[in-house]
Amino acid sequence: MFLLPALLGTFMMRNLTQIINSCLSSYPALVPYKLSQEIHDYFSGFYILETEDFDFDLHDFVSATKAFASPSDDVHSPLLANWFNSDLPVTFSAPTGLFDVHWGEHKLRVLMVSYGDCDKRQFIITDSAKLAHDFFEEVCRHGYASRAALLVYANGGFANDERMYEQIRKASLDDLTLSDELRQDIQENIFDFFSAEEVYNRYRLPWKRGVLLTGPPGNGKTQTIKAVMAQSKLPCISVRNFNSGQKTSAIGISEVFRRARQMAPCMLVMEDLDSLIDRNALSYLLNELDGFAENRGVLILATTNHPEKLDPALTERPSRFDRKIRFELPGPDERCAYLRSRAELHPPEMRPDELELMDLALQTEGFTFAYLKELDLSATMKFSRNPEASSFSKCLRDLIKPLKAQMKSDQKIPAPVPERD
Repeated sequence: MFLLPALLGTFMMRNLTQIINSCLSSYPALVPYKLSQEIHDYFSGFYILETEDFDFDLHDFVSATKAFASPSDDVHSPLLANWFNSDLPVTFSAPTGLFDVHWGEHKLRVLMVSYGDCDKRQFIITDSAKLAHDFFEEVCRHGYASRAALLVYANGGFANDERMYEQIRKASLDDLTLSDELRQDIQENIFDFFSAEEVYNRYRLPWKRGVLLTGPPGNGKTQTIKAVMAQSKLPCISVRNFNSGQKTSAIGISEVFRRARQMAPCMLVMEDLDSLIDRNALSYLLNELDGFAENRGVLILATTNHPEKLDPALTERPSRFDRKIRFELPGPDERCAYLRSRAELHPPEMRPDELELMDLALQTEGFTFAYLKELDLSATMKFSRNPEASSFSKCLRDLIKPLKAQMKSDQKIPAPVPERD
């Protein structure tokens, strides 16, 4: 049974809030060390296990009824309400607070302290080292097994994005219109990576891989990544930006790769790499890609619409991006197949015959898959407004010319300049 020593009377317990406030007001780089020192002094006589591990999620563990926890009156423990949408219940989280935990027949305490933009130090306070270690391992195992497969790094912090993952979980490579050669490249260099660990070990090769997807926008790079995420059923980190108001890109890059190594086997996705990395951050990324730290079990997938903007140090050395897979504009056969797949989603009166599809494929020379999708959507809206006026095929043909003009206009818009630290 978990009991506090007599020396921790009511007056001293109230001062734990003051101790936390004092630590959080310290110089940021000193916060973790000062917290550790103060908490160990305060709970002298108890075993304290400290962690910053992402998998140690007490709230999720309790939500799954694996344990019961209640905020302690000894410390101010604010509960934050979270609302996602009308289909989900309101949830509560406590970024900072002390919790009395009942785990089976055991009683222990967990102190959480959040600081900075996203950092959190957690303390498991028990009267036995074995209990602390067993509880830590059990919570982490549950967190690893149940967490959303998509972890997003943005503005200096990590967050689960369950809604985005739900949107992509049904994605499949079979749904993409790709040439046979491109499909084979994707299968061999991306999908086969995680099943090839034994081969890498047998030939004493480092089990890591970097693949750079290049080519004009709208031709399947992002959809391919979604299909890999959905079908691999492995954790994935997606980077939206590396820097924030409080952290430089160098710190962001270090945090992302450290987390990826903790979660491995996993995928690390960096879309629009040319806009994520500037000259100031390049050396840090190069060091993480093939420096002293071992990225075992990490598949790095990056995309760029402008490979010419990337430093040759990234693109011309295999140990950083071992393979480059280019997504070209679809040819007439791919355009015809894509339009056919779209037509199959429509009712019979909106399905062009095979000759019409072949003619539309020839007329849409230079269209990306994204523009072919827009052609179908716009034609659908036009047809639905007055289905008696013309056929759906005519609606498609009528919209080809204005969309081509829009494509030319888009190509004249200069690309945004990446932000610098």
